[in-house]
Amino acid sequence: VIQLGSVFGRAFRPLGLLALEPTLEGLDQLLDRLMDKDLLRSTGADTFAFRHILIREVAYQTLTRAERGRLHAAAAEWLAGIAGEREDSLAELIAFHYREAASIATAQRPDDAQTAEVRKKAVAWLMRAAEVAAAAAATVEGARHLRGAIEFAEPSRLPDLYQRLGEIGESGDFVVPAYLTALRLCREQGRPPEQELEVMTGLLSIYTRSQGSVADRLTFDAMRDFRREAREVAARVTEERLLAGYMAADAFYPFWLVGGTREPSEADLTEARANAEKAMTIARRLNDSNLESMALDALSGTAQIGGDWRTSREYARQRLTFQDRLNMVEKVDAHSMVAWGAAVLGDLDEADRVSAQGLAQIQPGQVPAWTLHLVAWRIYALMLLGRWDETLLMAERARQLWLEARQPAAGYAARGLASAIDVARARQDDRLAESYREILDTIARAFPADSPFTPWIGYGGSDLSPMEEVVSRTARAGRGLSERPERALNRLLDAGQPPPADQMAVILTWAERGSLRPLEAQARRGLGLLERDREMLSRSLALWEQMGALPYAARVRCELALLTGDRAELEKGLSVLERLGDRLQVSHYERRQVG
Repeated sequence: VIQLGSVFGRAFRPLGLLALEPTLEGLDQLLDRLMDKDLLRSTGADTFAFRHILIREVAYQTLTRAERGRLHAAAAEWLAGIAGEREDSLAELIAFHYREAASIATAQRPDDAQTAEVRKKAVAWLMRAAEVAAAAAATVEGARHLRGAIEFAEPSRLPDLYQRLGEIGESGDFVVPAYLTALRLCREQGRPPEQELEVMTGLLSIYTRSQGSVADRLTFDAMRDFRREAREVAARVTEERLLAGYMAADAFYPFWLVGGTREPSEADLTEARANAEKAMTIARRLNDSNLESMALDALSGTAQIGGDWRTSREYARQRLTFQDRLNMVEKVDAHSMVAWGAAVLGDLDEADRVSAQGLAQIQPGQVPAWTLHLVAWRIYALMLLGRWDETLLMAERARQLWLEARQPAAGYAARGLASAIDVARARQDDRLAESYREILDTIARAFPADSPFTPWIGYGGSDLSPMEEVVSRTARAGRGLSERPERALNRLLDAGQPPPADQMAVILTWAERGSLRPLEAQARRGLGLLERDREMLSRSLALWEQMGALPYAARVRCELALLTGDRAELEKGLSVLERLGDRLQVSHYERRQVG
């Protein structure tokens, strides 16, 4: 009884034991004796559990591998037989037993006909379990089940399984290899162009739309060749939905170019907008909300490139108007994009509100990599608002999400981790700052040396040259993602090392043109400090106060007071920083006051 029960795990039902060993007699009396010996306990509803997990483990280890394989197969068959309408809820458990049985049978009797049958059932139930997990947005679980199915599947099933693994997966580290394998197998097995285009569309979307998760970025020439191949395949497809998905994915190409520090041409932007608008028109006609959301996101990205962040945010807001019809990935991404736009525009209350609303809809285990993106923007907004206790709580959530997502190359999380490091440093919590620096370093080092993520290696340490390079690079380009130079400027200014005035002047012009208020406020702060310009500092202070960014308004208030000799204003600024626990900056200003 103990051995048979161990096959089911921590708990089992008597009927399950009889399914494994029909010749058992006197089962009720045996169970009573085992409870008297304190090995089992009744948990109600005709279920028994081992008193301690070690009892189960010892009993299981006494079974030979052949017995385990036979019993797991029998357990799976029994569970499938009693599932009835509960097949979905039991799919993961049935898949587990068939997977164990198939593993053992493959190792011991690889060419046996019975082994082939067990493997076939394992594939079917693992796929069923994967779809149940995917329907609940439990992407990590779904991907795990699909990898199990791939282990036992016949070659003819592999293109579909790898394609589905790419669709369910989240991070480029794991999705790109799955799609590439699916594409190779589709071509080797002569699959129709429709499936080939589906796979290429998924791959193109990861390369472009989710490029912050792809450490192994394609070269410009490789991307050009891939897009040409996709166009050739699309020319052989007539199904409207597939073509619209392909056009929406390709519409992110300018966004990909900017991510690699290449300037898209006007022709690139025009083609991208046209593709996104065509995809959106088709999506609305087909009532495909997720496709419409993707097309709107492409338009949002194109607006970003043109420096029109207000239009970019407006496209993202449109996605939220039909969020109830979106899958979890699109829903989370829509909230992320609104929070992103609001944060860089300095509408911090909106960034706070929308990010909180998005996170409230996510259950544990759902789309962790996509959730990490939303969490990163919430960390950034809370940090600027001065809600630092919440910032650090959210940073811990980011850590857990990164681990849950299997530690991906999540470049998109850099702004959140950098913000957490800033708060930990300000509070002089070196241990906490180092813990987030380790994660940020691990992520940044996954990317090539010329990646825009490389300067974040060692962020918060004594070497400020990477931050100087971020500011210099931004000034040369006159565009980019504004939170990067904003954080770099803040780090340099907090350390009392403003970058050259000409660089900050270029950044100020760019920030003003795009209404990027946090960046504008930092640039004005830097120019005011460098040139001892009271008016520039006063305008910086006004911007921070308009945004409700308490820590940075307090910094500039102190810096302006030190310049004017206004002791009352200095004390006012210091009191805010002390309340926040910003011991590092308080000490810095007090030293300057004494000096």
